[in-house]
Amino acid sequence: MPWETWAGGPYLKRLIVTAAVTVHPDQECFKTREVGPVGRALHFAIVAEGCAIASFAVPWALAFAAVFPEFSWDLLQSPQVLWVALLLLPLMTAFVVGIHVLWGVLLEWAIQLRGIRPAYKLGQRFGLYACGWDLIASPAGILLLWWVSDRRAVLRALGHARRVPRRAVFAYLEEGRNLERTLQKRVVTTGIIVLSLLLLAASLALLLYLLRLWI
Repeated sequence: MPWETWAGGPYLKRLIVTAAVTVHPDQECFKTREVGPVGRALHFAIVAEGCAIASFAVPWALAFAAVFPEFSWDLLQSPQVLWVALLLLPLMTAFVVGIHVLWGVLLEWAIQLRGIRPAYKLGQRFGLYACGWDLIASPAGILLLWWVSDRRAVLRALGHARRVPRRAVFAYLEEGRNLERTLQKRVVTTGIIVLSLLLLAASLALLLYLLRLWI
């Protein structure tokens, strides 16, 4: 990954080039069987998701302020609102990064269920670097990619990003984990079902907690 191999390169360039690599059609970055450091992948994921979420949030916030200027000013006078606004970005970033990590771990857990030795660190790195998809599809990713390349590269990357999740997971399972096609589909199905159930359970628990506070 350029994020790791270009150690002395410009920070933002390493970030966006790595994100572009994760959406490339050949998916070579997810075919490797070498296990690298999870910490660097986590660093990339946090920055990528933070930039993506912030670049979506800022235009909406500015638009809201333009439509409701007086109400927006009143909100800015409230310390509670400011604290919530400050905490929202890191909390959302942590949540999305956590989902990506969980997806990679669940893939390896599903592989282990089939009697194959898991590679949990490799799965975590897969999930973390997959955060590059979100950056490419965000306003921040578009601007950064335009900065290091041109308009055609941006349009190509956006086109690839729409189709990359399915292509990437099967590239990872086939080349990175050397699984046959039938087993790949079973692993993906198991991962999707378990992840969906966990998210549903977490949503219900949060809803019950909020209802308890309200009542």
